[in-house]
Amino acid sequence: MLAALPSSPAGAVVVREVVAPRPGPGQVLVRVRVAEVVPTAPGAGGLAGVVCQLGAASFGLEVGDRVLGDAPAGTWAEYAAVDCARLTYLPPGLPWAHACALAGAARTVEPALDALALRPAERLLIAGAGRGDGPLAVQLALTRRVEVLAVAAPHDRAHLRSLGARPTNGLDDAPDAVLLVGAAPPPLEVPRTATTATPAGPPAHPLSLVELWEEYELRPDVAAVLPLPHAARALHLAAAGRPRGAVLLEPIVSFGR
Repeated sequence: MLAALPSSPAGAVVVREVVAPRPGPGQVLVRVRVAEVVPTAPGAGGLAGVVCQLGAASFGLEVGDRVLGDAPAGTWAEYAAVDCARLTYLPPGLPWAHACALAGAARTVEPALDALALRPAERLLIAGAGRGDGPLAVQLALTRRVEVLAVAAPHDRAHLRSLGARPTNGLDDAPDAVLLVGAAPPPLEVPRTATTATPAGPPAHPLSLVELWEEYELRPDVAAVLPLPHAARALHLAAAGRPRGAVLLEPIVSFGR
């Protein structure tokens, strides 16, 4: 199979043919449709695809199931061995790329929001709201019935308003908590602060994000979907922090549409 592997020097990626993994106990082999690009952990992150082989004791999934979830490594490849506990069914109507973006948010945004222990009607300020996972973080925060104040560039503010956030410069408001998206710098000192870059707590199960997508009609942003041989370019794009939404890789295989 074709796989993109981190290499030296730091930030370099090598794409080559490798032996496909075998699913271990409690795992399934997923034919990867799209995989998330996480600059801080190349090869790890959200993915969406089709189950093509079952490991021992892999209860609950069958060959041919369309799934989304995440894995700690090996997602930048045509096939990935993934723990069943990290996967859930991909519902009809949810596009592959949006499913992968939701799976990525389960790893980063949801644990960060959980760490803030938000209460209804509190004011949450999201720094970096316009780029990367920022717009999805806005939407997920709003499902918790809080007021969202968004710090973003002027050209992102109309989009954030359409999602339900109130753009601000972060200096004239008094938020109860602050969420930093990616490497966004804190605009002010607030005791309750969390970041999506290194979220506290375990990842949320992807099923919870699917349920929110169904209930609240979440609109995940996808900045780019690049073929697997362009993994180095995708990594550079994601690390730059400029695109709005997820940067994804698509392995070169034939998939039914």
